[in-house]
Amino acid sequence: MKRDRVLFSALTLHSRLGGIQRFNQRVVGSLADAHPAAALEVHVLEDRSADLPGGGVLRGFGGRKLAFVLATLRAARRARLLAIDHVALLPVAVLARVIRPRLPILMFAHGIEVWGDAGVRPVRLHHRLMMRFAVTRVACVSSFTAAKLQRAFRYPARRVRLLPNAVDPLPAVARPADRADAATVLVVTRLSASEPYKNVDKVILAVAQLAAAFPSLRLDIVGDGDARPVLVALADAQGIADRVRFLGKVSDEDLAAAYARASVFALPSTGEGFGIAYLEAWQRGLPVIGSTEGAAPEVIEHGRDGLLVDGADIGALAGAIETLLREPALARQLGETGLVKTKTVYAGEAFRRNLLRITRDLLATSP
Repeated sequence: MKRDRVLFSALTLHSRLGGIQRFNQRVVGSLADAHPAAALEVHVLEDRSADLPGGGVLRGFGGRKLAFVLATLRAARRARLLAIDHVALLPVAVLARVIRPRLPILMFAHGIEVWGDAGVRPVRLHHRLMMRFAVTRVACVSSFTAAKLQRAFRYPARRVRLLPNAVDPLPAVARPADRADAATVLVVTRLSASEPYKNVDKVILAVAQLAAAFPSLRLDIVGDGDARPVLVALADAQGIADRVRFLGKVSDEDLAAAYARASVFALPSTGEGFGIAYLEAWQRGLPVIGSTEGAAPEVIEHGRDGLLVDGADIGALAGAIETLLREPALARQLGETGLVKTKTVYAGEAFRRNLLRITRDLLATSP
């Protein structure tokens, strides 16, 4: 029997904080569980070796594009499956297809990067041709992303699979008593100028609206990026600089502490392809606020395990935060229902089964 050599090529794995990075870590873990070390190879373009945990299967290239591409193509010659983590790696997939015409190639699709959004990554004719020529299957994190990708790339639905994200169970922890006079809103996301749809500025403005009604209200923002100075200036201009803490990129321990302090998790992003941050907040029993746009409505059931608002409507966002602060029983119920959902619908084992079902089907067709 042939060894099922699997090659996974990714942009980032550990050097940045975000949903794609956590997704990639889960992919690597699932593949490592299913394949012996000699049969799995992982190439990461942007990470340096120092960014990656120990283990011979992981290679970081520190942004050296040519070295990354050449190494991926060499490894593709002996692989029975190539997986790429992002549409930006389509050119690598095309080159691999040229040298290995029958090699199955799997691409993961997360969100706005494959929606054809003119302001983010417009889709040209050659992108559609590259996708259809090189990619055997696309695994999408949500039906919303799948539908967007099919329209933008004119990609056949029969070659698309769903692979919802997941989280692993956490030890049970006691949440502090709900106190509206000492409440904290939490945001966890990248602060990128190229991703204004995350609407972190709207959360700052909503907290400013509530400042008078909740004298001890605080906002914790976990994550970093080039938009941070603008957001810091916005908080200062709104007169709430002393209420907003920009925590930057934090350790797992500090992230857990930020969740433990929080009363409400808010990410009213209009461009989420899935929204793993909602699952991570639910794991801590937090009520979540998402947007009515994007894939959040696939994850959050309004009024049952979270609240959905127009992500651009600051008043609606402020109203949702106020509701959760003034109705702690409701907030607790939403968080607890979300926690149950993570255990039953979005468990890590479900992700692993779905991924391996996709990869096994592709390996069965590999020469």
